[in-house]
Amino acid sequence: MTLNTTAAWVGGLDGSCRIIDAVQLPTIQKRFIDSLISFEEAFDDKSFASPVIEALASCYAVVAELYGNKRSTQMDNRLERAINQLVAIDSDNVQMKKQLNRMRECNDRHAGLLHGGEVLARLLMEVRRIQQATEHIEVCIREYLQTLTSWRLASDCAQVAWIEETVLLDQDPQGQHVYWAKSIDYNGRAILGDHHEAIDPSEEYIIIAPSLAITEALPKANGDVVGAASFICEHGIFKPPYAKEFEALETDGYTDSLV
Repeated sequence: MTLNTTAAWVGGLDGSCRIIDAVQLPTIQKRFIDSLISFEEAFDDKSFASPVIEALASCYAVVAELYGNKRSTQMDNRLERAINQLVAIDSDNVQMKKQLNRMRECNDRHAGLLHGGEVLARLLMEVRRIQQATEHIEVCIREYLQTLTSWRLASDCAQVAWIEETVLLDQDPQGQHVYWAKSIDYNGRAILGDHHEAIDPSEEYIIIAPSLAITEALPKANGDVVGAASFICEHGIFKPPYAKEFEALETDGYTDSLV
């Protein structure tokens, strides 16, 4: 069985973001994000199954938060406050920061041309395009991961939430651990996602994340930081030294706004 736990928008402009609560797995328990408060509560409860789902849910949370005052002339200010609050909730998640910046850029393009609900509709369209790109990226990462031998996705909830059963069957119980990361820098230092086994900081691991997680230098980390023996994103499998190749990937187009 495949569990579809990608964040999804339910309803119209007055809707909310639905996720599957990672803490409750393997029981399928839906959780809804309809404000910044409910996003922060889900984050505190470790309900997001991976950094990718957290980043996507943060963008949907912006739409949900703005809906209540969609006719306000102060939407620009409220959008900026919402983004700043979300970034403060999880400053480790670089991919989330970049996707929220797409929301900011989308709003800027339409400021003064559209108003209220029209701008909100464009923001919702933007998140849905972000989701399409995210799902494509996950398929690419999955395909590259399956080319490896002797590996095991070392994550208690995220593996159930993301990897299909056929991929799970390909894992080697004694293989090198693979971890989701919120961020990875040019030196191959990665901040891990919220769901993982005990790690040895002196060891290096296989790290997976969208290229959006790449940053020249890590933010001050709240989560566990490890070294990447190799890094897998939608563009392929990379080995150290990373700096030159990572710098080239920063302009890969996935941060371009689409609406």
